[in-house]
Formats: sequence, C-alpha cells, structure tokens
Amino acid sequence: MGSSRRGELLRRLDRRRAECRADALSFDQTFPARWLVNLEATRRIAEKLTVAVGAENAFSAYPEKDARLSQINNGIIYPQFSPFGFNGGFWYVRVSTKFK
Repeated sequence: MGSSRRGELLRRLDRRRAECRADALSFDQTFPARWLVNLEATRRIAEKLTVAVGAENAFSAYPEKDARLSQINNGIIYPQFSPFGFNGGFWYVRVSTKFK
C-alpha cells in the first residue's frame, strides 16, 4: 500500500473516530413534558371477590425518538433511559379475592 493511500485511509479513520466521539458526547438528550394518564375502575362483585379494569399510559404517549445516529443505525428508535419508558400503553384486568 503506497504512502498516499495509507495517509488517505488514516485521514478517513480519524474523521470516523471524531464522528463517533461527537456521537458519544451527545448522549444527553432532553425530553419535553408529556401527560400520562393512568386509569383504574374497581368493582366488588361478591363479598370476597373484586374485579379491576385499568390502563397505564392509556393514550400511548411515547418519548421523543433517539437523536443518536449510532442508536438509530442499530434499530433502536426510542432512548432506553426515557422518563416513562418506550412501550406505549398497557391495559389490564385484575381479579382478586380474600381468603379470610
């Protein structure tokens, strides 16, 4: 490999390292305020039996998308350290009983 080709390769590697360092330094990302709505309705259907229906993050609010190019290239859409997660809403039904 000639010295000019080696020099060009080293310049490209230095440029790529600088891009990676800049991407690593931009790890901090701020998020705008979001309203999250959690709901639950409970009904006692017998003396010892209760049923609850509810939702966490009922309107499926998501954080801002990840701003880091390295994460986007890896298929990571939302930051793993967002204030309220990245899984959207969760609906549930719960049945509980008392054994006394």
